[in-house]
Amino acid sequence: DRTGTEVEFKMIEYCPMCNTKLSKIDEGAHHYCLNENCDARNIESLIHYASRDAMNIEGFGERIVEDFYNIGFLKSISDYYKLYEHKSTLMELEGFGEKSINKLLENIENTKSNSLERLLFGLGIRHVGKKTAKVLSEYYLDLKIKKTFARTCIVQERRKSDFRGTTLVADNVSRSCVL
Repeated sequence: DRTGTEVEFKMIEYCPMCNTKLSKIDEGAHHYCLNENCDARNIESLIHYASRDAMNIEGFGERIVEDFYNIGFLKSISDYYKLYEHKSTLMELEGFGEKSINKLLENIENTKSNSLERLLFGLGIRHVGKKTAKVLSEYYLDLKIKKTFARTCIVQERRKSDFRGTTLVADNVSRSCVL
């Protein structure tokens, strides 16, 4: 029941983490922080990549991803695959030991055999959800092309590739994949 004393909702204009002006893309209701250096945006990207629906890196929940990010060991997706370089330091962190760090590193290693579909979804490219990732991965049937494409995606994780030549991809997905 309304009383007449309700306050009209006003969307925030600036990102609460980095204070960058939020942008409304397309005609949707979503507002985005476009600052590629925004800590909140980067942490969410790392959490999404490790999530069950994406690369399914067991043990990398929100808290661990955020802790590793704040320490400086996990700033980009490719850093997951460099964590072994910090193994001894990670084992010294409170709540971690050799067994738990070995398990995390093993779980990361296991993602290297994940499907291209999971990788594409995990990269968090706008308009590339699970279904579009599946369509894209089916397009690249040749295993050699898949491996080359996957390596390129990891190396250029935040750069968007141009899929305009792929007739199976809608125009808006193609635009999302370009810088």
